[in-house]
Amino acid sequence: MNAMDEIPYEYGSFYVFDRGYNDFKRLFAINSVGSFFVIRSKNNLKYKCCKWCRRLPKNVISDARIQLTGFYPSQRYPEQLRLIRYWDDEQKREFMFLTNAFELSALQIYTAIITYCLVAIVQHDMRLERSTYEVLQILSISLTNKTPLADLFAKTNFNNVNERDGSKEPYMLDLFENFKY
Repeated sequence: MNAMDEIPYEYGSFYVFDRGYNDFKRLFAINSVGSFFVIRSKNNLKYKCCKWCRRLPKNVISDARIQLTGFYPSQRYPEQLRLIRYWDDEQKREFMFLTNAFELSALQIYTAIITYCLVAIVQHDMRLERSTYEVLQILSISLTNKTPLADLFAKTNFNNVNERDGSKEPYMLDLFENFKY
């Protein structure tokens, strides 16, 4: 969870976390800079519903604006959140997601979580010695490239800016220096 303090949150960006990162004070800090987050909610979340969406896509059980009611969570995140409950037919289970993105469709929220999980699986299976952030950055600039993933990660010069100037944010130019189109 302390890694959340090291991420250079950018205005308008989306950040996806697993439920182990369910820290409302840190999530509110993300919200405060104009960034968005999606996180799996814990099952014991205490909240009251403020407004429900009516027309729901298939497998979306509910999509509601909520206010946290637990003593500490309500103090640490005083604004409304969005809670989406989704039924996964394949796994025969329900997933709950919290976000501060009120304009996206519920299925876009679920897609963001799936994308994050797929990237984490690739990172693990390929034994990449890069952060998930770095892997996502490399993939984001090479969506239409046909280079095999192993070659893409081996050839991409992604220097950690932290080593250069103390900043945690990578330079995008490093991604392009050794990249072949």
